[in-house]
Amino acid sequence: MERLKAVLETYAGIAPQRHGGEVATLLHQGEHVSHAERHLHGMLQHLLAEAAEAGDLRSDVPPASSPSTAFTP
Repeated sequence: MERLKAVLETYAGIAPQRHGGEVATLLHQGEHVSHAERHLHGMLQHLLAEAAEAGDLRSDVPPASSPSTAFTP
């Protein structure tokens, strides 16, 4: 659970920096960004699965019904 917490806290600190106008939009497009987002998504899935197996996650909240409900910054 500590690894998941560390990743989420780090991402929360980085995510607000992604906004920055036209230059940021131009820099944050392309395959390298898509690859990084897929890598982050996979890492979060793995960490969440570990936490679930360890019984560290709440069981009173149902999972999202589809990937379209996922958060996109």
